[in-house]
Amino acid sequence: MLPLMVRCMFGYRQAFYEDMGGSSSLHGILAGNVKRARFRLGYSQMKLAELCGVSTSFIGDIELEKKYPSPEVLERLAIALFMKPYQLLIDPNDLAVRERTSDLQGVYLELQAGIERVLQEVFSGCVSAAGHESSETGVDRPSPDHNSGTSSKSYDDVYDNVAPDNPTPNSSS
Repeated sequence: MLPLMVRCMFGYRQAFYEDMGGSSSLHGILAGNVKRARFRLGYSQMKLAELCGVSTSFIGDIELEKKYPSPEVLERLAIALFMKPYQLLIDPNDLAVRERTSDLQGVYLELQAGIERVLQEVFSGCVSAAGHESSETGVDRPSPDHNSGTSSKSYDDVYDNVAPDNPTPNSSS
């Protein structure tokens, strides 16, 4: 009686996965994960095959569940897809995995928004600080190529001798 019950439960689970557009077999999970990751990165089967050192038809056969990669090729696939090998074998239809992935995506988006905000504040601060530099020091420095034509002193000779208390260049040097 127990085997029949287990078979019924397995049949229900398999039907659930097939309704969700997936396969409950390890081959099906791997095939779907490889294909999704490849699409996410914008890779063609040919590009992925080149990165893994296998034929394009082998990648196609993996995605069609006709062939299964060796552990070495599985590792090369994971590296090329910026994943860990075990991630290629995780069923994306597993509710716990989906919830965790959703949580991680939320954290990622929050971090990304925070980083963009901080960078924007830093860069806007730099731009506004650069605009107020001359008014804070009280000295409007001419550009280094500014030359009145009357003095043989260089820009650095004149402005290196500015005393902190007196913002006027010393002409005695």
